[in-house]
Amino acid sequence: ACGEQEKPEDLIGMILESTVGAVGVWPAFHHFDLALRSFNELFGRMETHRIPLVYHTMGHGDHPWLHQPDWRGIREIASEYPALPIIVTPTGMLQGRNLLPLLAECGNIRVDLSCETFGFIEYVTRNLGASRLICASRLPFDDPGLMTSHLLYADISEEEKSLIAYSNINNLVGAIR
Repeated sequence: ACGEQEKPEDLIGMILESTVGAVGVWPAFHHFDLALRSFNELFGRMETHRIPLVYHTMGHGDHPWLHQPDWRGIREIASEYPALPIIVTPTGMLQGRNLLPLLAECGNIRVDLSCETFGFIEYVTRNLGASRLICASRLPFDDPGLMTSHLLYADISEEEKSLIAYSNINNLVGAIR
C-alpha cells in the first residue's frame, strides 16, 4: 500500500514458489489500518490462490483478557473475500458474544482456541464444525500448554481433536494453488 513491500503480484509469486503457508498481519501491533482500499489487490490475489491470511489481533502491551479485536474490520475482509481463508488469533478471552455470530456469518473465518467462553470448543465443533478451529499455541509468547490443554480436555471426539490440532491447518496450507 505504501511501497514497503513487493508489488502484490510479485509477493504472491514469491509465496507460490516457496514453502510459505500463509500471510500474517499485525495491524494493532504495527499501528496500521487494514483497510480494504490499501489491501484490495493483495487480498484478491490471496483469495484466488487460497493463501490463508493470519490476522493477529493483539497490539504491543495488550493483555488477552482485555484486548478488543477489530471485529468490524475482520468481518469486512471476510465478506469482501469469501474464499479467502482467514485465521484470527488470539480471539480474546472475553469475546464470545462478538466472535460466535461472526463465525456463523462468515464461513471463511477460522479461529484459535483463546476464547474463554464456557464450552467454546464444544459449541463451535457441534454448531459450526471442527474445521473452524485451529490450535495455535502463540509460541514463543505463551506456553503451548495453555491452548493444548483446552483441546485435550474438550468434550469432543478424538477425530475432531485431531482436526483442530493439526489437520485443519494442514488442509488450508495444502489447498494453496
